Amino acid sequence: MMKAGITDRVRAAAKKLGKFRAADIGTALAVKEYGELKQIRSAIRELRKAGEIECVEPGVYRCLKIIEGSPVRRRIFRAMHVRGTFSVRDLVLLTDADSSYVRSVIRKLIQNGALRVAGDRPAPSGARERTYQVGNRDRFFLDYVKEAS
Repeated sequence: MMKAGITDRVRAAAKKLGKFRAADIGTALAVKEYGELKQIRSAIRELRKAGEIECVEPGVYRCLKIIEGSPVRRRIFRAMHVRGTFSVRDLVLLTDADSSYVRSVIRKLIQNGALRVAGDRPAPSGARERTYQVGNRDRFFLDYVKEAS
């Protein structure tokens, strides 16, 4: 099995290769099993959705210069900063990002100390949803919003 963070590894390989096919990424990451190549293709689809790579011709992709800070990630950071307190659902509605991607960004920011859990609130479905809060808004702006722009 591939290590965790397959998308990050595909992103790094794509950046080095510039123009590539899924098989080229597989070679760069020393993929040996079909299941791993399937994960690479999935990661390529996610990077295309995020606007970090584009399809040049069928099966051939190239990196865009904005690969360090994807447009989706920048929108998420900006929405977090503007809202201050938010839920995953709020960010999905504001940024058009996939909820699993939003959750992973939130998880990393909590680990870095930039966000904290603010509590729970009622969701429209009647269940409870967790809310998060930016720790220091000025520091968050300098470290994430301004840097990603």
